[in-house]
Amino acid sequence: MKKSVNRNVLASQLLLRQLELCGIKFANISPGSRSTPLIFALHESEITKNVFIDERSSAYAALGMAKSTGIPPIIITTSGTAVANLYPAIVEAYMDRVPLIVITADRPERLYNSGANQTINQQGIFSNHIRKSYHFEVTEPVDSSLQELSSIAQDSWLTSTKTDPGPVHINISFDKPFEPDSFTDEVDFNIAELLKKVNNRIQPDNYTIPNKVSSKLNHGNTIIYAGGIIDITAERSIVKLSETFGLPLLVDGTSPLRHRANISGNQINTFPLFLKKPGIIDELPVNNVIYFGTAPTGSAMQKWFEKISPFIIQITPFGESKDPSLSPGIIERTEAEIFCNNIISANNTKPANSILAKWQEIEQKTIASTKCYLEQAKWNFEGKLINTIYNHLPDYLDIVIGNSMPARDVDLYTAGKECNLHFNRGASGIDGLIATTSGICIGTKKPVALILGDVSFLYDSNSMLYIKQLNLPILICVINNNGGKIFNMLPVSKYSELLTPYFHTPPNISIEQLCKPYTDNFKKINAQNDLEKSLTEWNDNPGFCVLEIDTSDIDSTAIRKNFRISF
Repeated sequence: MKKSVNRNVLASQLLLRQLELCGIKFANISPGSRSTPLIFALHESEITKNVFIDERSSAYAALGMAKSTGIPPIIITTSGTAVANLYPAIVEAYMDRVPLIVITADRPERLYNSGANQTINQQGIFSNHIRKSYHFEVTEPVDSSLQELSSIAQDSWLTSTKTDPGPVHINISFDKPFEPDSFTDEVDFNIAELLKKVNNRIQPDNYTIPNKVSSKLNHGNTIIYAGGIIDITAERSIVKLSETFGLPLLVDGTSPLRHRANISGNQINTFPLFLKKPGIIDELPVNNVIYFGTAPTGSAMQKWFEKISPFIIQITPFGESKDPSLSPGIIERTEAEIFCNNIISANNTKPANSILAKWQEIEQKTIASTKCYLEQAKWNFEGKLINTIYNHLPDYLDIVIGNSMPARDVDLYTAGKECNLHFNRGASGIDGLIATTSGICIGTKKPVALILGDVSFLYDSNSMLYIKQLNLPILICVINNNGGKIFNMLPVSKYSELLTPYFHTPPNISIEQLCKPYTDNFKKINAQNDLEKSLTEWNDNPGFCVLEIDTSDIDSTAIRKNFRISF
């Protein structure tokens, strides 16, 4: 028996049902006419829908959802510049291998370069920062065509989550009409018959330790470096490797290992501070580095590598380099757990290492020196503020850290608290942080805190609309130094005639007035006890709250530049 259908809606139903079958849980939508068939199909599904007025916020919120759940959300947009507004979040997802499935509605190809409204060439628009791209033009609904679309859905899920994690792009062209009751065709098959089961199991490649790795680890001083994006299984394996062979474990501020209580006595957290100390190279000889995760947050380790030129063994499941020092070495394409287990089980690869005690001694001296220095610093020194906020938030909380100085201050001054820290450090942009936090909150269904600077806050302030609309329990701590004061720490700071007009860019805007349309729960913090009290109140009754803490960029810069490790 034949059934009247709209071919655009039919194709959209097939695409979204297949993705739902794969495991999709969330979809972010921004209004637009060309994506109408997708909206009709999505409305019928069990996927949780979130509507965002602007596409940039939608994409960053999806980034947060993926970070907190590990499941790629769908992002749906109409055609034209709406598509281009997704790009910043896609770049971030690409660099940090965060799974996203981007579905963009398009005009038919015959309208390209014709002057048709809202028509640009969307095919391959993200080509430099996408794991895979697909284009599908909806024509008459024959079985072979719809089978192709089903395969695209399956392959996009498998690519994004398993074989090459990160964002994928499905560009789908619709010709009018878009509505379900505007029939275009008659069909005699059921969509359910076209849906296939998906095999989500990817078997890891067998990995054996190359002779070059074994020989390197059998000679000379070896350390382990753990950067960001390390899962719990990798954490345990890396700690076990460190403890089995007595290797110093240097943990970056973005690494989950840094934000665990009492993980390992081999853990070294203060290296971003003491590696800057003159003469430290002679005290800490290193020949080999086993390197996990992403690049260091600060520049100290990179500069140290450039001076000592160690042999770096990078462990990555996808074969990309994350060492900006470009030191000599090799890349081992395997999972951290597999590499560590193989090293541990191979008796002939036990490193000859006697430097752990010296690293631990310097770590303890640096901790004591830093604690003393922070106690003497003003309460609103930015590094001290980060430490205060970090330590007065509840354990196991999801905390989002902004870029520029907040991420660096976390790297320098925090450690040992049980929490889940999130960073957008793939490309380290300051955009989209409030939207990302919203997505994490939607994904976890738990309170989330965000610490960022005033320029980052201003950049994404419109995303507070979604916190208000969705009634999300989010705390935003705005560290306000009135402009991009990270440049005080960079070489350009000596060119004073350029610094203020071109780099500092002070907004000179009232944060309180900016918050008024979105929340009444705004507090200007004027003392440390006010900050601690406000954090405790939010812990007891989480909701949407904004705290603003003014800092002196002159004082903070002086404190940073005058800090010395006293040993």
